[in-house]
Amino acid sequence: MLTTGLIFSKSPSQPEIKSKKAMKKMNYPTAQHESYFLFDFDPEVDRSFNHAKWDIRKLKNYQSRRQSGYPFTTTLAELMNAKFFG
Repeated sequence: MLTTGLIFSKSPSQPEIKSKKAMKKMNYPTAQHESYFLFDFDPEVDRSFNHAKWDIRKLKNYQSRRQSGYPFTTTLAELMNAKFFG
């Protein structure tokens, strides 16, 4: 089990579109695609869920090993299915 309570909200601003060349200039380590959508996230942990915890390994977009520290997205329905009761 791998639980966390660190859930961040996406800010309401529109995503910024960057080219592969621009990403390389920003020192993005693996710029492989022609374009990227960059989203802003609120820096504070979202407390809307009253300090709940989730087993993030149950989420479809979670990646293990070296990629486990990478941010990813999920739906609210999937998140609620991964809620940890313990």
